[in-house]
Amino acid sequence: MIVESLLAFISSAVALSFVVTGIVEAIKSKVTMTGLQTIVIAVLTGVLLLGLYAWVFDYPMAESLLLGLLSGLGSIGAFEAVDHVKN
Repeated sequence: MIVESLLAFISSAVALSFVVTGIVEAIKSKVTMTGLQTIVIAVLTGVLLLGLYAWVFDYPMAESLLLGLLSGLGSIGAFEAVDHVKN
C-alpha cells in the first residue's frame, strides 16, 4: 500500500517536471539567466505551481509543496539531459 502511493507520488513529480521545464524554458527565452538562477527559478516554479493547485483545489499543502520541489528538481535534470544532447 505504501509502496504504491510512493510510486504514484514520484511518477506525478516526474510527469509534472516536464511542465515545469516548459515554463522555465519560456522564461529563459525572455530573460538571460545563469545556471544557478535557472535552478532557483525551476524549483520556485514547481513549488508555486503546485502550491497554487493545492490552494485552489483544496489538496494537502505539504504534499503539494513537496511534489513541487521534486518536480522542480526533476525539471533541472530533464533540462540538463536535453542541453547535453543539443551540444
